Amino acid sequence: VWVVGGLAGKAYERKAFDGTFREAMRRTVSGGCFAVGLLIFITQIEVAHKFHELGLGDPVLGSSPEGDLVINGALSELLVDIFSEAGALLTWR
Repeated sequence: VWVVGGLAGKAYERKAFDGTFREAMRRTVSGGCFAVGLLIFITQIEVAHKFHELGLGDPVLGSSPEGDLVINGALSELLVDIFSEAGALLTWR
């Protein structure tokens, strides 16, 4: 997902490396935002699939304890992934 974000932010272009610090950060944040949106979309699909597998109906917080565990687990994984990748990518740039 993060590679797709890099492609969307045009991080492969020469200007992304040889340009200003501001340009590098702008492209990194732009690509990261795209990747985060894609990651959220994929997570929603995974949660809906897990709810369907468990026969829990629609993925709604508070509908059942089992469903809440699925949603909270997906949310915590999502947040850790977003913040760890953002920290790594922005530090590297």
